[in-house]
Amino acid sequence: MKDRSEAWELEFRIRELRERGAPAAEIAPLLGTLGELALQEGNVYLAFTTFGELNDAVGVRKAAECGMKICNGYYDIIRAYRWLNDLDGLRKAVAIVAADKDVPCMAQVVPESVEQKVAAEFRRFVNRHGFSHAVAFNLVETLNAADALGPQYDVGVGVAKGGLYSAFIFNRFGLPVIVAEAHRKGTGATFVWHDDPSALKGKRILVFDKDIVTGRTLRRVLREINEHEPGSVDAYLNYDAVSTSGIGSHLERLPEGFNKAYYPAMMNYEHFLDAVLKLEEKLKGVP
Repeated sequence: MKDRSEAWELEFRIRELRERGAPAAEIAPLLGTLGELALQEGNVYLAFTTFGELNDAVGVRKAAECGMKICNGYYDIIRAYRWLNDLDGLRKAVAIVAADKDVPCMAQVVPESVEQKVAAEFRRFVNRHGFSHAVAFNLVETLNAADALGPQYDVGVGVAKGGLYSAFIFNRFGLPVIVAEAHRKGTGATFVWHDDPSALKGKRILVFDKDIVTGRTLRRVLREINEHEPGSVDAYLNYDAVSTSGIGSHLERLPEGFNKAYYPAMMNYEHFLDAVLKLEEKLKGVP
């Protein structure tokens, strides 16, 4: 196995050639050699980027398979299988990453074009409901939850503004959503419906909000929902549960009347690739 310095020296030489304006035909063979050296060293990142620059599908596949063999560089393994459009390879890599719940790494499964379309669609969703802006939360976490939880409910209630993002993503996965607005005020909370709540009667309701701090806002939301005689009411929160002070969801303050509350850390990512593929299909034709 060649030592690391040999690949480093070649990479440095290639950089010098680029700076001198050397023609691509002179650099290409060196890149091929660099890619092979990177494979021998187990440097998945360098192998992938080098073979990718050469548009060498065989080399990119070698980089992905090298990473899988040595259990290293999953960030780049996922990028490599995405580059190859190899769903079988991608599925194997995602299964391993899912076992560790490595959300930052899992983000590589989502194509940049999908992220851009989601961002544009979310802005339109927010504007349609009378708001100029709202915070977008973690797409990987929310998308995964929408695919897993959405089919279990009949209607979602997005509590503006913190619950708008999850309401939007769940809605994209087929869950009908209505929007309400609630804010803590004094010892209680204000509330207004932005959509007709008549569809709530007898239905399984999932309320979307960013967190639980005092529980006052969700208590008011629950009271307003209960006026329409729902079948059941649960919650999905953007922030994970915490047991001490700080940013997060204090589940001990979940108002009585909610059956359960979900948050990202509870979710399994085993089927995340399927969720991404579904979203890609749903966004076809979206500018």
